Amino acid sequence: MKNCLACRSVHVQQKSSILARLFFSIYMLLAVYFFTGELGFGALIVFIPLVIPYMHTCSDCHRSFFRMPGVKLNSFWVGNHLEKYLLALLPSILTITLLILNFPNTGLGRIVYLPGIFCINSLIIVIYVYQSEQLKKALKLFLGVMVLISTIVLSILTYPQEYGENVWELIWTINN
Repeated sequence: MKNCLACRSVHVQQKSSILARLFFSIYMLLAVYFFTGELGFGALIVFIPLVIPYMHTCSDCHRSFFRMPGVKLNSFWVGNHLEKYLLALLPSILTITLLILNFPNTGLGRIVYLPGIFCINSLIIVIYVYQSEQLKKALKLFLGVMVLISTIVLSILTYPQEYGENVWELIWTINN
């Protein structure tokens, strides 16, 4: 049972989740792979956020303290802005990973592409996450799907190729 260290209240909330830290660790591992082209044992350092103590806040006395997470299902997903952002970034990151694996002829364009597309997609997602709180549920869902589709399409359209056709044309000629 989690009790507050100051007032011994049982109304303690965990402020970050295991899922957010896992997403963050996986994104960092993929970033190491994107920029180096290989994964060695040194890349395992990105999993350190999983073992750092989590912040908890008491609802009664409003004090914050650090403790390891509980093994309850509600500690897996808290639902804060960071978790929504990391979850919305997942399709874009997976698309970029697939592009790098299937279309490796990028030359030096990948050095500019990866940070650039990450920043653009992050900006789109952050604007959606912070503006969607005031929207109705149906509109929020529609805009969420449109944001995910637009980040995937932007990732594909702006992917650099050193020579030959661009990736969008290659994908359509493979499918037809």
